[in-house]
Amino acid sequence: MLKNKQLMITLAIILIAIVVGISVVLAIYFTRERGSGIMPYEYAPADTFVYVQFSTGTNMGDVTNNILPLVSSSLPVVPQEVLSLVKDLPDLSFLNLSGFVTYRNDGLLIGIGLSHRTNSEKALDNIIEYLKKQETTAKKSESGIVELSNKNMSGSMLAMKLESDYLLIGSPGSNPESSAGKIIEAALLSKKDGNGIQTLKEWEEIVDAMGGKTSNLGFYLTDRKNENPVKIAGKLYSQDGESGIDAQLIGSVAGEIEKMDPLYGDSIKAMIAGQAPLDGLRSSVLENGVIQAAISAGLGASKIGTEEFSDKETALSFVNGKTALWVDMDAESAKTSFGISTTASVQNIKSFLEFLFPQDRYLRKNEKGIFSVWETMIGEDGKKVESLEPVSYMKFEDAGNGNQELLISSEKDGLGKFTKEQPAKTTEKCIVDAGINIEKLPVDNSLGIKKALDILKPIDLKIGAKSFVKNDRLHVKVFVTYDENKARSILNK
Repeated sequence: MLKNKQLMITLAIILIAIVVGISVVLAIYFTRERGSGIMPYEYAPADTFVYVQFSTGTNMGDVTNNILPLVSSSLPVVPQEVLSLVKDLPDLSFLNLSGFVTYRNDGLLIGIGLSHRTNSEKALDNIIEYLKKQETTAKKSESGIVELSNKNMSGSMLAMKLESDYLLIGSPGSNPESSAGKIIEAALLSKKDGNGIQTLKEWEEIVDAMGGKTSNLGFYLTDRKNENPVKIAGKLYSQDGESGIDAQLIGSVAGEIEKMDPLYGDSIKAMIAGQAPLDGLRSSVLENGVIQAAISAGLGASKIGTEEFSDKETALSFVNGKTALWVDMDAESAKTSFGISTTASVQNIKSFLEFLFPQDRYLRKNEKGIFSVWETMIGEDGKKVESLEPVSYMKFEDAGNGNQELLISSEKDGLGKFTKEQPAKTTEKCIVDAGINIEKLPVDNSLGIKKALDILKPIDLKIGAKSFVKNDRLHVKVFVTYDENKARSILNK
C-alpha cells in the first residue's frame, strides 16, 4: 500500500488525468458523437488564469470499465500501484466525461458533469468510503463540502461537493492561505454574485474563440500577474481529416503592432504581409526529417554590434522572403543534424551570418563554393586554436532581384538535401507551417511510448502546427491528421 501522502497525490493525478487527458483523446475521435455540454463559466472567478470546458458524450463508468484497461495494458510504464487504485475504484457511472477545469492563485477546481444515471449522493458516499479505506479522513461541512485529509498532515488535500449538475473537486495550490474547501466556496460565491470571467470586456470574443458555449473542448488562458495580461482562447476543431487545437490571441493584431518598437513592429508586418501556402516548401525540405518547418519570411538581423543579447539592437528581424528548416535525430547514434534554407536580401543575409557566426570567433573557409565554418578559441599558450571539425557548412545561390538563398547545414552532404519547392497542397496562407514525422521520433523503447506510436501507425497519424493571421487575429493551430476510417476501425475492435 502506498503511503498516505503518496496516495492522495496519486488520486489527484488520476482524477485530473482521467478528466482532462482522456477527454482530449476521446473528443478528437468522437467529436461527432459528443453530448451538448454546458459552459459553466459562472463557477470561474474573474481572476481565473485557466478555464477549460469539455464534453465528450461518454460516461465515466464506461471509461473506467472499458477504456482504462485498454490503455494500461498498452503502456507497461504505468505503475502497478496506480493500476490497482484504478481497478478498485467504485462505480463512477454517476459522472459523465464532461465539465470544466479552472485554475487560479488558490488552486485547481474541476467540475465533472453528473449523468443522473444513478443516485449521485450514494455514489459520492461510496467514493468517500473507498478513500477512508486508504486511511484518509473525510469531514463534511454544513454547506455540503467534503474535505479529504491525510491524518499526518494539516489542511485538506481535496474537497468535493455535489451541485445540481456537477461534482466539484477542489485541490489547493502552494498559497498557504488556500485550502481545498475555500476553492469550492470561491466558485460558489462567483456563481452567486455573477462576478465571474463573463464580466471581462472581451468575453464575447473569448466565447467565439472557444467555439461557443457548447463546444466539446474550449479554453481560455491569461496571465493575471502582468498589468496588461495576454489573453488567449481556443477550441478543439475537426475538419477535412484534421483535428487539433486552434488557439487565438484575443485582441487586434494591428493594434498590438502599433504599440511595439518599430524594429519589432516592422518585422512582424513584413511576416504577415508575406503569408503564403507553405506546405509545398516544407514538403521539399527533407522528407525523412523528424521536424520540418517553413516560415513566410527570410531571416535577417538589424543593428548588430552590441554585446548584450538582451539589448534590442541585437534583435533578429524578419524580412520578405521564405525560410525552411529540418532537424533529423538519429536515436541509435544519438546524433542530430539540421539544415536551414533562407532567401533574403544580400545585406540581411550578411547581417544574419555576422549575428550567427561573428568573425572574431568563427573562421570561414571557401572550398569550391562551399564554406566550412570553424570555431576559433584561445589555447593555453595564448594562440588561436581551431575546432577539430567544422561546426557548420554554408552555400550561397543567387535568387534574383538582389536576393540570395543561403543554405546552412550541420553536415556537408546536408547542403544537397534541399530540393526545389513543391507545389502547395492547399491555398491556406500561413506565417509558419511545421510538421513532425512521428515514425522517426527518437523515443525510449522501454517506456511504452514506442509501442503506443506503433499502434498509431496504421491510421497514418501525422503531427503539425500552423500560425497565421485571419481577420486581424493571430491564430496558432496544433493538430494531427489521420485516416478517420482506419482510426474508427481500430477503436471498434
